[in-house]
Amino acid sequence: MEFYVSGKVGAEDDVKTCIQHLLKAGHEITLDWTKIDACKPYDEDIVGNTKIANEMILGIEDADVFVLIPHSGGVGMYVELGIALGLGMPVCIITKDEFRSIFYCQPSVKILDSVDELIEEFAD
Repeated sequence: MEFYVSGKVGAEDDVKTCIQHLLKAGHEITLDWTKIDACKPYDEDIVGNTKIANEMILGIEDADVFVLIPHSGGVGMYVELGIALGLGMPVCIITKDEFRSIFYCQPSVKILDSVDELIEEFAD
């Protein structure tokens, strides 16, 4: 299966770990955004950051499953969650915390405790 893994900019280590586990389990990643250098503040390179944002949207659209690893203070990850929900794709949120958004209640959303649980969920 193809996955898009979202998380907070500045907390990429959790996303990288999830991606490594998915790849090791034989899955594919549509876009590893942790390897892309966006310019912050974002308005300092509107053309470049527009290109990156469009690549991220395509990465979500190309995925079979959207994975969110939420962190407090994250913004873009919830935009990406909205795109995935709007596309009607399965969403897995890896968290042991309280529901941070009403959209966690959507029928296409599954709350998981760990990356291991995610791997088990999509084992062949």
